[in-house]
Amino acid sequence: RKVAFMEYAWDMANCDPCSAEPLSQTELKQAGVFWLDNPDSESVPMPSGGFRRPFPSSSVFITRLHVRYTRDKFPEDLVFQETGNRDTFQGRYVLRHEFTGEPKCQAAYQYRRSLPRRFEQQAQNLARLTGWNIQDVRKRLPQIEGDSRPFWQRILSTLVGR
Repeated sequence: RKVAFMEYAWDMANCDPCSAEPLSQTELKQAGVFWLDNPDSESVPMPSGGFRRPFPSSSVFITRLHVRYTRDKFPEDLVFQETGNRDTFQGRYVLRHEFTGEPKCQAAYQYRRSLPRRFEQQAQNLARLTGWNIQDVRKRLPQIEGDSRPFWQRILSTLVGR
């Protein structure tokens, strides 16, 4: 498949919301920003007290793309063009790892029983979006231990519907 995914597009003159510290002049130069006046000067160091250092004044607009770029997927080179669009975009990912502690209530047991279904749905989504083999994705899923309650508690919860 032809895939080009934009992770973020950001005006480096401000930040709302900030996911990280602004890039320093050196980092901007490493990213290909060759037109700044003082490429060797650094931004003000991080102030104490948890405040962010100020943004350097610049006309830099950073875009980070992820591209699957091969001869058969993109037979022609990608062409970029400057536009007047200064809208920002940022993709964020929230990773949710399963609870691995000892269950101490009925809700925890229900949660644990729901995990295989949740993992399968996530595996199907990942395979569909990436084109990866579903069996390869399933091999990497976390292994969930079975219901660790004593036998009599499992039977009782089945009888009372909990």
